[in-house]
Amino acid sequence: MYPVISLIGGYNFTKSEAQTGILLENRQAGWNYGASLTFPLFDGLDLHRQRQQCKTGNRKCQDKCREYAKQDLLASLNEIYLAYQNSIRLVELEKQNLSVAHDNFEIAMERFRLGNLSGFEMREIERMYLDAEDRLLSTQYKAKMAEISLKQISGRTQEYL
Repeated sequence: MYPVISLIGGYNFTKSEAQTGILLENRQAGWNYGASLTFPLFDGLDLHRQRQQCKTGNRKCQDKCREYAKQDLLASLNEIYLAYQNSIRLVELEKQNLSVAHDNFEIAMERFRLGNLSGFEMREIERMYLDAEDRLLSTQYKAKMAEISLKQISGRTQEYL
């Protein structure tokens, strides 16, 4: 569609030797260069058709890219929301577990005071109670992280801050 300017340049060096004859040695060296200007006069209606196809193809590509991005965003949002729901359920289960572990600890402490429980068994029950507390804190942290991620991807982080 537009004119094109081409520049050409180079350097040649040739050397030939002969054992017999009029010229025993021949050397040639020199620069060669040139320029050319070309421009299309008429390439038919093909260029116009190619432009139209390119514009249509770009629109289709942009629409598909936009649709893929939308689907990716929705999939991420759904995944994080499900993780958040599961984290909330796990927090509730860990609270129940901690309550049971606390009750078990209280019973074991009473048995230890009465002398029906050894120190080793008491230590195991204390460890189970501490593990239950640790799991509760861990699940609460994961639930909060899922909530923050959900707000980030939905664009509502200002409400959180």
